[in-house]
Amino acid sequence: MAWDDEELDKPDGRPARGWHRTASTRRPAAELAEDAAELFRQDYTREQAATRLGVTAGALERAIGRTRRAAEAEHEAQRARFAQTAPPGREYEAEAG
Repeated sequence: MAWDDEELDKPDGRPARGWHRTASTRRPAAELAEDAAELFRQDYTREQAATRLGVTAGALERAIGRTRRAAEAEHEAQRARFAQTAPPGREYEAEAG
């Protein structure tokens, strides 16, 4: 237990002697999505991949979605930068798909 009962309500209370915060178990969405992609290449289903990675299927779906949206946003930003630097008269190339 992190706090002794006597210390819990004290403004200057401290955690119990010897207690240390555990390391975070959260993983960046991109890292989780990358690991899942490798499992998909090995014919894992999404549910199997989630189980293997120690997350829920919903958490895996959210990580994949976040990663996909981030990649799309970066692609659009890159297209916008390219369109701004395109030589005059060549704007049609910047707008091509």
